[in-house]
Amino acid sequence: MRIRWMFGFLILAASSTAFAQGTGTFNGRVVDQGGGVIPGATVTATSTATGVTRATTTNENGLYSIPALPAGAYVLKAENAGFAASSREGVTLVTDTTLTLDFALRVAGTAEVVEVTSEAPLVEITKSIASSNLQNQEVRELPMLNRTLSALIALNPGVREETTNMNVPGTSTTHTYFNVGGNGRNSIELVDGLDNHDDNDAGATMEISLESIQEFNVMAHGAPAEYGRTGGGVASLVTKSGGNAIHGSGFFYHRNDALTKIDYFSDAAHGGAGKPPYKRYQYGGSVGGPIKKDRAWFFGALERINQDYNLPVAANIVALSQLLVPLNIHVLPTNYIPQPYHDLLASAKVDFQLTPKHTAFFRFAGEKTTLWNSTLGASNTVSPLPAPPLKWSDINNFPSTNYAARDTWLISATTVNQFDWQYLHYKKNTQNMNCMGPTIGGQGPALGLTLEQCLIRNVNFPSLVTKNFGTGGWNDYNQKHVQFKDTLSMQVGKHAFKFGGDIRWVPYANGSQLLTAGSLTFFDDPDVIVNNKNG
Repeated sequence: MRIRWMFGFLILAASSTAFAQGTGTFNGRVVDQGGGVIPGATVTATSTATGVTRATTTNENGLYSIPALPAGAYVLKAENAGFAASSREGVTLVTDTTLTLDFALRVAGTAEVVEVTSEAPLVEITKSIASSNLQNQEVRELPMLNRTLSALIALNPGVREETTNMNVPGTSTTHTYFNVGGNGRNSIELVDGLDNHDDNDAGATMEISLESIQEFNVMAHGAPAEYGRTGGGVASLVTKSGGNAIHGSGFFYHRNDALTKIDYFSDAAHGGAGKPPYKRYQYGGSVGGPIKKDRAWFFGALERINQDYNLPVAANIVALSQLLVPLNIHVLPTNYIPQPYHDLLASAKVDFQLTPKHTAFFRFAGEKTTLWNSTLGASNTVSPLPAPPLKWSDINNFPSTNYAARDTWLISATTVNQFDWQYLHYKKNTQNMNCMGPTIGGQGPALGLTLEQCLIRNVNFPSLVTKNFGTGGWNDYNQKHVQFKDTLSMQVGKHAFKFGGDIRWVPYANGSQLLTAGSLTFFDDPDVIVNNKNG
């Protein structure tokens, strides 16, 4: 077992800055028509979805800042005694950005409100970071071959996926990606500002259903120091929240081998293995709404993936494997190996307006992934079945659970504190069929199999691999993340100050059974050896 303690403390000072990961900031200046600053003006941001408002006042320089706001659509309004109020509707705040919105108030003798609804979208001008953002509509509607978060992130400039131990046969799903030439260990993923990085295999610890993602921001490089632990890319995800209106969604996607075409060399008419059977079903939905209007909201999402993928095996390997029949080895009845993949994703989130100065949320996310025969390859496999009673060569289970909470405290009109906590548990369990120890379902020695039947599983002529060192038996890996974060933001004159700390406890343990076996090497093709009459 290994335990890692990580602690960070950060102080930042800038003219303007985003508040914390997973949130955004509005700032700007309020002036009169002559350009003179208006101290003491009230600026209010109202969430279109929930109706929750956050208000602040301008300082002596006419500046205001409203940090730690959840991503979404807002109405901003500026007002002061003796001036007509001015508002901007439909302003979209994206995660990890600071949007500058200035107001020019005009003198009014009677009560009136100046509404602006058709100006050009606001652009982030406070940071020079190479980043890209995909919002809710793009996340929901962008067509993809495999509808997963990892595949969607890989569409951003400078990002591509990298194969890991979590790679799913027959798909591009991996759980890891990297930016601008780095590797998976140099990129991190944040969910609502909290760490979702796998410290062992790199990439993301668990997949998050696209149904529960509001938007995400990918920073290819140049991320601020507050993100920590990486010199590579950062993917910052924000999960959906419920609103005052009930909304729901559902989806069903299906792919099968009838919709695919193989290449010339894979065609059986040209000596290839032919088209293997393939089916993929992906379905789910989400629902969100109010628990109590303007005070509490809920959101939940559920998604299921069932994929029946079959790995083609070269025709010569299938033919030559018949030489093992005298050993009573169960060889492949077809020229492909079944490699099923099942994935279940679930998430639930509850948001609260506890008091006028306190907002909070609690979130749960879970994933259970199962792979079968994932360790077998087309170039070296005889059969995943050493004997008919055993159904699978290996079974791999990857369950993950995550609990997270946040409290945002409006200390004053210019000071906000945000506290985050999470518990993340990732487990990886692999069981391989063998006769030397614990096996799937307790099977193995009780079957009365011979040593050859148990060990001879792979053919890669001219080599016959019986069992590679370190691949047999079972493997059990556990990784946990316990994280505490706190960030204090203050607007002082023309400057924004940020103080923060991040503590992470990351224990992980690994146990496995390792087997040692040899291999047989043929110095020629088996057909030549069998027909050799010269000894």
